[in-house]
Amino acid sequence: MASETADRDPERTVGPGEVAIGVALVVFLLGGGVAAAGTFLVSDNCETQYGVSLTKVNETDRRVVEAGNLSREVQEPVGIAVRENRTVFVQPDQYRSELANRTVQFEGTLYEVGGREFEDCAGGADDVLQFGGFWLAVLGLTAAALLAVVQYGSNWFPSDEEYRRRD
Repeated sequence: MASETADRDPERTVGPGEVAIGVALVVFLLGGGVAAAGTFLVSDNCETQYGVSLTKVNETDRRVVEAGNLSREVQEPVGIAVRENRTVFVQPDQYRSELANRTVQFEGTLYEVGGREFEDCAGGADDVLQFGGFWLAVLGLTAAALLAVVQYGSNWFPSDEEYRRRD
């Protein structure tokens, strides 16, 4: 068997255009790797919280607790929920020990407590890595595409004059 050798152009060298395209592709791969690390390797550090909403009632069959008798960490969210008529968030242990299946009396008015568990996964290192990696990959791929067009565009997209010369 004869060994096969590839024909190489001895005059051909790697120019700055090819190096720039290679660097841009490395940036693209680096960005993809960073985004993947943020997605699969870094913990999302989700935190469980309870969303508490209060509904005004006239009578109740639940245990009634005066708002002033709640812990200070729970008094503030309950006051906000009543005054602004919106859902507020408290820690799960606070909800279970002070608000679950109860009615809160706030300034003489009864409010039944409704709670729903939420996972708070916003922010953190995983989001930063995903966001940064994504945009680094977009930047690298865009730069590689633009550099390839600049480097090889005349071969891919001949001008009218070159097109006429070929015919």
